[in-house]
Amino acid sequence: MSRLAVTGFQADVLQRLRLERGMTQEDLAIQLGVSTTSISSWEHGRSVPDPANYARLRATFGGDDALLREVDELRGLAQHRARAGLSQRQAAEQTGLTLAVIQLVERGVRLPTDSERAALAAAYGITEDEVARLSENLHAHRKGTAR
Repeated sequence: MSRLAVTGFQADVLQRLRLERGMTQEDLAIQLGVSTTSISSWEHGRSVPDPANYARLRATFGGDDALLREVDELRGLAQHRARAGLSQRQAAEQTGLTLAVIQLVERGVRLPTDSERAALAAAYGITEDEVARLSENLHAHRKGTAR
């Protein structure tokens, strides 16, 4: 799977939401500016949208995260980034952090500083406490000290 793919994407929910709105795959493809093959692949679980396409899907279907499973505690920061429609590189640009910092924090190699936590929270649309909780859990898991 591409590193830019949105994790936790629920293919069956996409199809249900599309059908509930009386849309064909072609209708949705035209609205999003993608191919019908992409829509079909997403709906059949052969691929998942990248963050930018996920953000467009999310907007099309009312702005909630029904298309994604609950946040995985060990992938939470990456999931929130993707839900915000950002690649790691885009997150770095938006937050003013380096790409390396984004990668290290998302992998649990190191904890974000207070200013990094604030920047990540603002970019991902979550609270600083959520950034701290997710990063601390992942860091502890990586070190083998998770409770």
